[in-house]
Amino acid sequence: MPPSSFAPPFTASGRSALVQAPPWHYAGWLVNVGFSFDAARGAALVPPDVGTATGTGCVHFADWQSCGEDGREMLDPVYAQYRETIVVLEIEPARGDTSRRCFYCPLIYVDQDISMLRGWLQGWPKKIGQTWLTRSLPLTHPAPRRWLQAAGSVRASA
Repeated sequence: MPPSSFAPPFTASGRSALVQAPPWHYAGWLVNVGFSFDAARGAALVPPDVGTATGTGCVHFADWQSCGEDGREMLDPVYAQYRETIVVLEIEPARGDTSRRCFYCPLIYVDQDISMLRGWLQGWPKKIGQTWLTRSLPLTHPAPRRWLQAAGSVRASA
């Protein structure tokens, strides 16, 4: 019987795959921070054949929960929950309609190998790192709302 897995390890049943076949569904908390930067220094992060950095970007600190169509990942949080930091830079495309700016993603750090593999399968530049963020919880208690300020941080090794 030939393997029927979407991703490794490839088995006949497909149940051992690290990532099941799409569609994938996501929900989460995000802290998004827009920033300006020296476009000349940002050039090192954008391949010349892709475009030119404009000097505007955004960092997304995310705490995600995700699952496939059958939701089996929800039975164990290690398969369903992860955090990531996504960096996107606004660019002017190198080809086509250069008046239409778009975003290029040079960096994503994730804390789960499952998320990293799923991202690689979609073409995202994911690497292992740690992301932490504050968030408000919908409780009538001082802990989730008192002194809350939105914040995020990332730790990664080169």
